[in-house]
Amino acid sequence: MVAQIVKAVTDGVTGFASALPEAMVTAFDGLFVSGTGESLALTNLASGLLALVGMALVIGCVIKIYHIFSGRARRTI
Repeated sequence: MVAQIVKAVTDGVTGFASALPEAMVTAFDGLFVSGTGESLALTNLASGLLALVGMALVIGCVIKIYHIFSGRARRTI
């Protein structure tokens, strides 16, 4: 009896875990990529997020360079 309960719980958990990746792919399928084959393109959301990532990267680099040079300037004074 206990072995059957443990087997049922184990089968349920492993069945859920094996179906989870396919469910996530299906849920987010059209969120970032639209079209199929030759007409495959990024959606507006994906383009906007890539633009934000690019701006954040540039701003972060500028701030890091500023901190590097401002720290050296303080040490030499």
